[in-house]
Amino acid sequence: MSENQTWQEQLQHRAGDLVARRLGNLAEELQTVQTALNGIRERLQVGGAAVTAEETSGLQECLDHARYTAIQEVEGGYQARLEQAVQQTREEATAQVRQEYEAQLQDLRAQLEAAQSNHSGLLAAAGAVGGLSSGSQPYSPLRAAIEEIDAQRQQADILSTLVQHAAQYAPRVVFFVIKSGSAIGWKASGFTNGLTDETVRALNLSLHANPLLNDATTALRAAASQHAATGVLGSFDSAVADAVAVPLVIRGKSAAVLYADSGSGDGGVNQDALESLMHVTSMAIELLPVRRNQPAAPVAQPTPPPAPAPPAPIQATPFAFKAEPEEAPAVSASVVAPAPTVAEVKEAAPASVPGSNVATMQSDEEVRAHNDARRFARLLVSEIKLYNEQKVIEGRRSHDLYERLKEDIDRSRQMYEKRVSASVAAKFDYFYDELLHTLGEGDPAKLGSGCPGPTVPIN
Repeated sequence: MSENQTWQEQLQHRAGDLVARRLGNLAEELQTVQTALNGIRERLQVGGAAVTAEETSGLQECLDHARYTAIQEVEGGYQARLEQAVQQTREEATAQVRQEYEAQLQDLRAQLEAAQSNHSGLLAAAGAVGGLSSGSQPYSPLRAAIEEIDAQRQQADILSTLVQHAAQYAPRVVFFVIKSGSAIGWKASGFTNGLTDETVRALNLSLHANPLLNDATTALRAAASQHAATGVLGSFDSAVADAVAVPLVIRGKSAAVLYADSGSGDGGVNQDALESLMHVTSMAIELLPVRRNQPAAPVAQPTPPPAPAPPAPIQATPFAFKAEPEEAPAVSASVVAPAPTVAEVKEAAPASVPGSNVATMQSDEEVRAHNDARRFARLLVSEIKLYNEQKVIEGRRSHDLYERLKEDIDRSRQMYEKRVSASVAAKFDYFYDELLHTLGEGDPAKLGSGCPGPTVPIN
């Protein structure tokens, strides 16, 4: 609308200038004619005494007719010239405005093509790193992986599904089980050097002798290595551009670790996606005892061990995969233990949960509701971190995470509040707890002064 008004104003201004110049010339012509007529009238009046009425009877009529004819001719000529001037001015203004807007349009077209080219390049790069094509929805593969992991009701199926989908986000992956300070291979995917599900079981690595795995399992967070041989693969090891180890944390302890690397090709490792999958796997395994009571998805009961075992992972059978390749590794006592009691829930709950609040959870239904709330909050916050990696890094450094991620955090908070029951929300704010620990690394200052605090006071 503003562009049309500007064009009309320019056209009116130019037409006015041209009409003013034309009227100036016509005014001079009319003035000349009027002067001549006045002179004739004066001469007639001066000599009127010598002229008889008969001689002058038709003179006035002739003069009036001549004057009318002259005025008509002048007005006709003026109207024609005015229309011609207006048309010429309109054409000139239109041509000039069109030329200006065509130049601007050409610039905008060039900028749009450049932006589309950059956008296509970014999508192609994201597809290469995350296993996504430029025409697909970036959330679809990860959402499908999370749903499939969550749908499993046996430990072996959960871990097998994890390895299957982890292969979408890294060229090569190996899943290790932690036992007595060692990492023992269980499954492998993507290797062409002879490392398979069978040969990987021969890998038995001391965690203290392998910095990458030791860092991940000790710090309970992902560890990365670049442009070096990690020593993780034993005799199958070689230098790779990128490698990452992501621990599987069960009740605050590393029960297993997923190793992924870029191999010898150009593919990259999507660390954030792998961390999200490991978070979901951890929650799915922790919830197995609760879901055992659900008729739609029963969980098989493993046989008890033949002899007492240390409090660390309890093995249902000896740790050997040759006879039963799909046997689940013993990653946690929580998988084979009975449904959690109130005391167990208190132990698994975040350290900041008031003990009095947890102690009031008396029924299995309440326990399940709190576990589901914690699981859902972790999924929401992990998704924020996954798709805003650079903002998270900058926000931690500048202590303004909430300001940078306000839209995503507020939207996820609304989803959490709609999903979680009022009875659970009144006892503990799991969403804020995940924001604090997953995004803020346990430091409230990194969330920023504008970040709303927990909805339930922390004692």
